[in-house]
Amino acid sequence: MSTLAEISPPKSRRPPVSRILLWLLLAVLVIVAGLVGYGYYVAHAALPQLDGRLQVNGLAAPVTVTRDSHGVPTIEAASLDDLFFAQGYVTAQDRLWQMDVMRRYGGGELSEILGEDLLKLDREQKILGLRAAAKKAVELLSPRDRAFYEAYARGVNAYIGTRGDRLPIEFRILHYAPKPWLPEDSAVVANSMVKDLNYHYFYDALSREKILAKLGPELTADLYVNRSWHDRPPTVMREDLTEPDNTGGSDDEDDDDSPDNSVTQKFPSSTPEGLPVAASGAKALPEGNTFIAALKALRHPKAFLQHAVKRASLLLNCD
Repeated sequence: MSTLAEISPPKSRRPPVSRILLWLLLAVLVIVAGLVGYGYYVAHAALPQLDGRLQVNGLAAPVTVTRDSHGVPTIEAASLDDLFFAQGYVTAQDRLWQMDVMRRYGGGELSEILGEDLLKLDREQKILGLRAAAKKAVELLSPRDRAFYEAYARGVNAYIGTRGDRLPIEFRILHYAPKPWLPEDSAVVANSMVKDLNYHYFYDALSREKILAKLGPELTADLYVNRSWHDRPPTVMREDLTEPDNTGGSDDEDDDDSPDNSVTQKFPSSTPEGLPVAASGAKALPEGNTFIAALKALRHPKAFLQHAVKRASLLLNCD
C-alpha cells in the first residue's frame, strides 16, 4: 500500500515589509524621545534655583532674595557690598548668556563665538574703543564705586563657578564657556547702550562725510540745507505767514540764534501792526497780502495748511 506525501514549497525567511517599517519607526521614536529627554535635562538644569537656601562663598552676612509672581527679584542685604554681590549673582542666574553676548558686542568679540560674518561689526566696535573707554572709566572711579563694581563682578563669577556644566544651553550649543566677569565688563555694557541710543547721529555724520567726498561741497550743500524758520515744529509756527522770517537774511540762512527757532518760543499777546482784530481777538489776513500767502503756500503747503486750520478754528471761536 503506497502513501502519498504532500510536499509544500519552502517559505521565505525574509520578514514582510510592514514589519521592517514598524521596527524602523520604533527606532526613530526611541531616538527622538532620547533627544527630547536630553534637551529637557540640559535646559532644565540651567534654570536658577528660586526656592530654598544656597551656600555661596563671598558674602559677609546672609542675603534674602524674594521673587514675585513675575520672577522679579527683591534683594535684602546687610551691606551694600553684599547687595551688589547678590545683584550680580541673581542677574547671572537669569541672563548669563545675554550678559556675555552684550559685553562681547561692546568689546568687539562676537566673531570669536558666532563666526566671521561679524568681523565687520567687531572692527567697528574696536575702532570706537568702547572697551578701552570702559577700562579708563573704571580706573577713574572713586574707591567706593569701584568696590561696588568689583562686588557685582564677584557675584557673577560666584554663579559661574557653582554651575559647572549646568550653564545655559546657549553655551553648550556654541561649545564655549564664559570668561570671568570683570568690573570693566559692566562699563562696556553701559558704553554699548549709550552708543546704540545715539547710533543714528554718528551714522548720519559718517554718511554725510562719504557723500561730501563723492559729490563735493556744492552738491552736498543742496542735500543738507541749512535750517530756517520753515523747519520748526507746528508748536512754534509763525503766526502770520506774510511776515519775513529774518529781516537781515534769506530763508535758507541758519538763524539758530533768532527767537523764532526756539521750541519754547511763545507768541506775543499783542496784535501785529496792520492786522485788524475781531471781537474775540482773532486776527484776519489782509486781502492785499493774499498773493504773498499763496506763494508761501506753494513752497510749504504742509505748514500753510496747518496755519489755515489754526486760523479757521480761531474764526469759529470768534463766531
